[in-house]
Amino acid sequence: MTKKIILSTIFGLFSFFLIITQEQQNFPDFSKNICFKLCQAMSFQEQEIFANIVYLLYVNALLDATIDRYYAPLSHVTQQIRRNMTDFANPNDELAMAYCLLEDISAITKARLIYNTTLEECLNYYEQHKTETLDNALQALQINAQECLQKWAHEHSEHFTKSLKKSKTILSENAQNILVASNMLKGLSKGALPFNTTEENKRIAAINIVMKNNPIFMNHANNISNTLDETMDEAMNIIYIGVEIYRQYYEDIYAIITSSDQDSATILFDEYGLLPAEYRSSLPHVATVKEEIYKTTQQYSSSHV
Repeated sequence: MTKKIILSTIFGLFSFFLIITQEQQNFPDFSKNICFKLCQAMSFQEQEIFANIVYLLYVNALLDATIDRYYAPLSHVTQQIRRNMTDFANPNDELAMAYCLLEDISAITKARLIYNTTLEECLNYYEQHKTETLDNALQALQINAQECLQKWAHEHSEHFTKSLKKSKTILSENAQNILVASNMLKGLSKGALPFNTTEENKRIAAINIVMKNNPIFMNHANNISNTLDETMDEAMNIIYIGVEIYRQYYEDIYAIITSSDQDSATILFDEYGLLPAEYRSSLPHVATVKEEIYKTTQQYSSSHV
């Protein structure tokens, strides 16, 4: 089972989580009641561990999708700052935006550390206490999720292919200009200039050529970078589908476990391992997961001041 984790932005999570939530209305029912069938064969204790594992997988998937949304904005704002500096324009707005992005990224990485470690502790505990019923249930979820992702990828293959063709055209056009830059630098390194000048002025002339042409070539490099970001965004849609699959799994398991006459299921783990009973709190409803992430990260920050 994959232990790759994903974490949440404390501040940026709320806006990006809203985007993901708004998109959920267009998602099909991936779970198709599979969790109800699996939980029927479990004891309450098994259901509680099952819920904790799926909860942490969902949180980490949600946070992974959230942090991915920062790559393109951060790249674009740094490009604009550089352009403003080159063009003698005021970069203050872009610098403020970059600061906000970096603050969010700092919060995300802090949350990532917490939930990554917590999932590792949860899975380590599971490896030592797993039952055949739990093991079969997790394998069934893994197979179901894989089938859902394969089905989605097949249904959206035409759109993705069109996106790849568009990106290929843009990359090819800009790559030609990068090749021109490469050849120019190769020529300059050998002392070749596009115009005649005296021997003593050749070095200064070469430096001047580089300084004048570098912004142009940087623009082509940025076009390549932005196109790769857009292509990656298209590919990352499958991660957002993965988030939705885990969300539906967790929502179903939460409904099952809280509808029973037994005590509500609790959060069993933190980044240090299994929580003592007196420190456990109820598992959050799917609608309040982001608040739980924020609370957990705040508590971690306070305890490490």
